[in-house]
Amino acid sequence: MRLPSMPIAPKLLVSLLLLAGACSGSLDGGTGSALSLASTECSWPAGLEDAGPGGCRAERALVQCSDSGGGQCFGLADDVTCSSCGDGFSSPVDRCSANQYAAVCGSIGPSSTPAGTPPAGCTSQGATPAGTIYYCCPCN
Repeated sequence: MRLPSMPIAPKLLVSLLLLAGACSGSLDGGTGSALSLASTECSWPAGLEDAGPGGCRAERALVQCSDSGGGQCFGLADDVTCSSCGDGFSSPVDRCSANQYAAVCGSIGPSSTPAGTPPAGCTSQGATPAGTIYYCCPCN
């Protein structure tokens, strides 16, 4: 399915929603409960701050949210909220454990740059049809 031309953030959200519908329940690992990240510290390799197109980037959490119709949305965030999923999504859960950070590798759509390789010790948490792969990785 080809997404219409739009800024990258909406494309990512649409891709995540498509993945959630196609692979609902396929994620594994993580805490399975909502967390406050205020009391936890985690660091990751500096190269994940700005990896460029197709590379890997990191954030503190891999947040999964649900809506009343059974739809799911997930993505990287620095806090455990459903604010990036849009109206109707609630019950945020960090799919990574307290001693892990979240990473995403790849880019949306066709790219001449191959998807980056996550750091050692990362475990896959699912992929989108758009070409991105999510991971939970051990804190440094």
